[in-house]
Amino acid sequence: QEVLSAETAELLGELNLLAETLQRAEALAQALTSEASGLTVDALRSRAATVAGATTAPRARLSEVEERITEILTKIAEHGPQLAEHMMADMSVLKSRTDTFDMRL
Repeated sequence: QEVLSAETAELLGELNLLAETLQRAEALAQALTSEASGLTVDALRSRAATVAGATTAPRARLSEVEERITEILTKIAEHGPQLAEHMMADMSVLKSRTDTFDMRL
């Protein structure tokens, strides 16, 4: 239980860092949106590629976090309902945040 709690806390920390990266990517996308009408086609393509590139690493990191959540859920299920009851609140927070980040990306 303590090991799983530590892993959960670590994942929450990673999601906090990911949130900062995601906010920067969203800022790039917002800037592009507001400036798009004044850009040439080539400049627009270049800036769009920059925005797409800014989401590549966060998307990959989010996928890794989702895999770790699945692993933790499997471990919880293997240890029975008492551990599941204890850990589900934390796991719900993790899953909710990853789902939200996935939609934002």
